[in-house]
Amino acid sequence: MTHHPPHLPVGLDRTRPSVARATNHLLGGEANFAVDRAALDDLLAIAPELPALTRATRAWLHHVVAELARAGIDQFLDLGAGLPEPGHDLRAVAARHQPRPRVVHVDNDLVCVRHLQVAFPACRTIHTDLTDPATVLRLAQRHGGLDLRRPVAVLAGGIVHHLHLAPGEIAAVTAGYGDLLAPGSALAISHYHRPPAQDRAAHRLAVDLQNGFLTHFGSGWFRTRDQIHRYFTGWPLTSPGLTYLDRHTDTPRTPNNRSPLQGLVLAGTARKP
Repeated sequence: MTHHPPHLPVGLDRTRPSVARATNHLLGGEANFAVDRAALDDLLAIAPELPALTRATRAWLHHVVAELARAGIDQFLDLGAGLPEPGHDLRAVAARHQPRPRVVHVDNDLVCVRHLQVAFPACRTIHTDLTDPATVLRLAQRHGGLDLRRPVAVLAGGIVHHLHLAPGEIAAVTAGYGDLLAPGSALAISHYHRPPAQDRAAHRLAVDLQNGFLTHFGSGWFRTRDQIHRYFTGWPLTSPGLTYLDRHTDTPRTPNNRSPLQGLVLAGTARKP
């Protein structure tokens, strides 16, 4: 069963680019239009490696799900799930390590919800606002079968930087999930990063990309490390902490081998004590 709050956006707007559809295109999906691809052309002129960075963010999310499933978590809440694309099946990733994982997708775009329902019939998708933890968890429990007495992994891969909220407000949202979830629950976030000004090439690239995102999509903020770290208030970070995507793999690159674009995403996973 899917919840459909009446105040949330409904329908398909082909006249304006969509973050969900643009991401779908970057990841090789087909649920996008010319207006989305045209907006991306300007961003790709600034950063041709953007598709590779988007794929790396998805790979990080799969890595997190696998690690948490191996650690015993079998319930996953995918916030801002977006549109499905080839190879992105979180339940299949978790099922390699857990016999009966539950995955609940959350999105406030009804078009995304419909696509997710078709692509992942074994999961549940709820149509609501991820910034309201109490409502999300109530619906995930009622319609998605999540047992909030046991640990739940909250996944926020590539979505938080598109929220129209200040860093302190986002921290209040993530703390709200923590307040309502059982000990041992997890929070995983990847976020666009604005390096310090002394890292001139990466800082300039972050500023230019943020301007491009805001111009075409109206969202896509690049935050400092300290601002992103605030989102984990009350959630102790696990190793390797809040760091670059490649540091979360078994074969990290050295800083000398990292392109400026690779420094533009920070990611971290935390567990509730």
